[in-house]
Amino acid sequence: MRSTSAERTGAVALDYIERTAPIVLLLIDRKGSIVHANRYVSELVGEACVGQPLEQLLVGGESSPSLLAERRIAEDTEWMLNLKSATGLPQTLYFRAADCGEHRLLLGPHDMSELRHLQREQIALNRELGVVNRTLQKADTELVKLNALKNQFLGMAVHDSRRPAGVALNCSELLRETLSPEARKTFIPFFDWLTVQIPAFTELSDRALAKGPVRAGQRAF
Repeated sequence: MRSTSAERTGAVALDYIERTAPIVLLLIDRKGSIVHANRYVSELVGEACVGQPLEQLLVGGESSPSLLAERRIAEDTEWMLNLKSATGLPQTLYFRAADCGEHRLLLGPHDMSELRHLQREQIALNRELGVVNRTLQKADTELVKLNALKNQFLGMAVHDSRRPAGVALNCSELLRETLSPEARKTFIPFFDWLTVQIPAFTELSDRALAKGPVRAGQRAF
């Protein structure tokens, strides 16, 4: 009765390892070819691996020669192997081996302490990312406010400078006609400069005022 119960327990445990457990189970022959692998191996690697050499599952195709060469494996011997994964990131597992007749059984459970450490690092990075996002949102809000203030100031400057520029141009035309011959030699070059520069400034102002945000900066009198 006890043996039957133990057999059932063993069958349930074996079925759990074969189908569900996050444990790498590999059965290899003496040449290093994979004879059997549980479901987790296929999910981890992303492909069927039965019939392939063990080296094809490892990063860089490296394996421990003693893992295959030694005739007997001590129960307390542990090998660190880097397995390929479907995600492209290597999975480092610590394997224990056991002789099963002409085959060798490899068991490599995930290191839960390492997983917990990675989870803690991920949580910390997510917190830092949240702080950075809030800082960026605050900076973006400040930039929007500063941009609106800049457009308002620029609009006021453009509006306020157009009228004096027009007055200066009109006055220069009037003064041009009333100057004496001696004064004309001194001031005509300056009036000519105003005649060229003020229309260019007016055109530039018109283009600036065509922008809605700048035009909105007009000051009410």
